[in-house]
Amino acid sequence: MTSMPFGKHKGKALTDLDAGYLAWLGTKLGELRDPLRVSIAAEIARRKATTRSQGAAELAEPSPSSPVCSRCERPGTVDHPLVVHANCAEVPF
Repeated sequence: MTSMPFGKHKGKALTDLDAGYLAWLGTKLGELRDPLRVSIAAEIARRKATTRSQGAAELAEPSPSSPVCSRCERPGTVDHPLVVHANCAEVPF
Protein backbone atom coordinates (compact mmCIF):
# COMPACT_ATOMS: atom_id res chain seq x y z
CA MET A 1 0.00 0.00 0.00
CA THR A 2 1.40 3.36 -1.05
CA SER A 3 1.14 6.39 1.19
CA MET A 4 1.46 10.08 0.42
CA PRO A 5 5.10 11.18 0.71
CA PHE A 6 4.39 14.92 1.07
CA GLY A 7 1.90 17.63 2.01
CA LYS A 8 -0.79 17.72 4.67
CA HIS A 9 -1.69 14.10 3.83
CA LYS A 10 1.89 12.86 4.30
CA GLY A 11 1.86 9.27 5.54
CA LYS A 12 -1.82 8.73 4.65
CA ALA A 13 -2.62 5.70 2.48
CA LEU A 14 -3.84 6.54 -1.03
CA THR A 15 -6.93 4.43 -0.31
CA ASP A 16 -7.78 6.81 2.56
CA LEU A 17 -7.54 10.06 0.55
CA ASP A 18 -10.78 11.91 -0.09
CA ALA A 19 -12.10 11.79 -3.66
CA GLY A 20 -11.57 15.49 -4.33
CA TYR A 21 -7.90 15.43 -3.38
CA LEU A 22 -7.30 12.24 -5.33
CA ALA A 23 -8.98 13.80 -8.39
CA TRP A 24 -6.73 16.85 -8.05
CA LEU A 25 -3.67 14.60 -7.82
CA GLY A 26 -4.89 12.92 -11.00
CA THR A 27 -4.56 16.24 -12.81
CA LYS A 28 -0.92 16.42 -11.67
CA LEU A 29 0.18 12.95 -12.81
CA GLY A 30 2.53 14.43 -15.41
CA GLU A 31 4.41 16.27 -12.65
CA LEU A 32 4.84 13.20 -10.41
CA ARG A 33 7.39 10.40 -10.59
CA ASP A 34 6.99 6.65 -10.37
CA PRO A 35 6.04 4.76 -8.25
CA LEU A 36 3.73 7.45 -6.82
CA ARG A 37 2.33 8.36 -10.27
CA VAL A 38 1.49 4.73 -11.03
CA SER A 39 -0.05 4.19 -7.60
CA ILE A 40 -2.27 7.28 -7.87
CA ALA A 41 -3.44 6.28 -11.36
CA ALA A 42 -4.19 2.77 -10.08
CA GLU A 43 -6.20 4.11 -7.11
CA ILE A 44 -8.22 6.39 -9.39
CA ALA A 45 -8.95 3.45 -11.72
CA ARG A 46 -9.88 1.22 -8.76
CA ARG A 47 -12.38 3.76 -7.47
CA LYS A 48 -13.91 4.25 -10.91
CA ALA A 49 -14.32 0.49 -11.32
CA THR A 50 -15.86 0.21 -7.84
CA THR A 51 -18.28 3.05 -8.57
CA ARG A 52 -19.32 1.46 -11.89
CA SER A 53 -19.88 -1.97 -10.34
CA GLN A 54 -21.87 -0.48 -7.44
CA GLY A 55 -23.99 1.51 -9.88
CA ALA A 56 -24.71 -1.61 -11.92
CA ALA A 57 -25.70 -3.52 -8.78
CA GLU A 58 -28.06 -0.75 -7.73
CA LEU A 59 -29.71 -0.80 -11.16
CA ALA A 60 -30.01 -4.58 -11.17
CA GLU A 61 -31.45 -4.96 -7.68
CA PRO A 62 -33.98 -2.57 -6.19
CA SER A 63 -33.40 -1.55 -2.62
CA PRO A 64 -35.62 -3.21 -0.02
CA SER A 65 -37.31 0.12 0.64
CA SER A 66 -38.33 0.59 -3.02
CA PRO A 67 -42.09 0.74 -3.43
CA VAL A 68 -43.61 -2.35 -5.01
CA CYS A 69 -46.75 -2.86 -7.03
CA SER A 70 -49.61 -3.91 -4.79
CA ARG A 71 -50.79 -6.37 -7.48
CA CYS A 72 -47.68 -7.96 -9.04
CA GLU A 73 -45.22 -7.12 -6.20
CA ARG A 74 -42.57 -5.94 -8.68
CA PRO A 75 -40.69 -2.70 -7.92
CA GLY A 76 -41.77 0.61 -9.42
CA THR A 77 -39.89 2.13 -12.32
CA VAL A 78 -37.83 5.29 -12.54
CA ASP A 79 -40.66 6.97 -14.47
CA HIS A 80 -43.39 5.67 -12.17
CA PRO A 81 -42.04 4.93 -8.68
CA LEU A 82 -45.59 4.63 -7.36
CA VAL A 83 -47.11 1.54 -5.78
CA VAL A 84 -48.96 0.20 -8.85
CA HIS A 85 -47.58 -0.44 -12.35
CA ALA A 86 -49.58 1.01 -15.23
CA ASN A 87 -50.23 -2.44 -16.71
CA CYS A 88 -51.41 -3.80 -13.34
CA ALA A 89 -54.02 -1.14 -12.67
CA GLU A 90 -57.40 -0.70 -14.26
CA VAL A 91 -56.57 2.95 -14.92
CA PRO A 92 -53.20 4.21 -16.15
CA PHE A 93 -51.10 6.67 -14.19
